[in-house]
Amino acid sequence: MSIEKYDKLYSISAEEFVLHSDMLEDNFVFQGSKNWDMYMSEKPQFEDFSTFKKVKLLDFYNKKEFDDYLASNSIIDYSLEHVHDLNRYFVLASNG
Repeated sequence: MSIEKYDKLYSISAEEFVLHSDMLEDNFVFQGSKNWDMYMSEKPQFEDFSTFKKVKLLDFYNKKEFDDYLASNSIIDYSLEHVHDLNRYFVLASNG
């Protein structure tokens, strides 16, 4: 497992991402499976987004570790969107 920490991370809807993907794809971090939101490292230039402060993105290479973490920790979101491409599982959780 690896961990990447962020002071701030921003989420937008998948629909907003599609509309503005040309200006957002360089800041894309991951897509959540809970609500399909897209998470960005830079603040979007439009109004409809959410901000998460002091968060960490956990990157699991093993499904059992991922499932164990989900079962015993409070999380913001998770992602199964990268399993087929990268064989990786992501969890977004508070770092505070």
